Amino acid sequence: MGIGMVYNALGNMYNDKYNTLREKPSFGSSLKYYNAGIKIYILARKQNKIPVFMTNFGELMSLSGDLESAIYYNEIAGDLFLKMHD
Repeated sequence: MGIGMVYNALGNMYNDKYNTLREKPSFGSSLKYYNAGIKIYILARKQNKIPVFMTNFGELMSLSGDLESAIYYNEIAGDLFLKMHD
């Protein structure tokens, strides 16, 4: 699922840009690409990549100062990682 990882990389690029410049469009672009990647993996039934995106959502929320959402997304990622390794 190469395209899903491309969306992840694009999301990470805008995440880094948001971290550096604090531009709202970068925040929105990051979310857009992360969501697109998740949709690709859901459609392909490759849900083992979704925790990576949830962790990235958590990081982005943390950077924006929304610590409650950051914790929420990281907990989802942790739960998904544990389910995959049961």
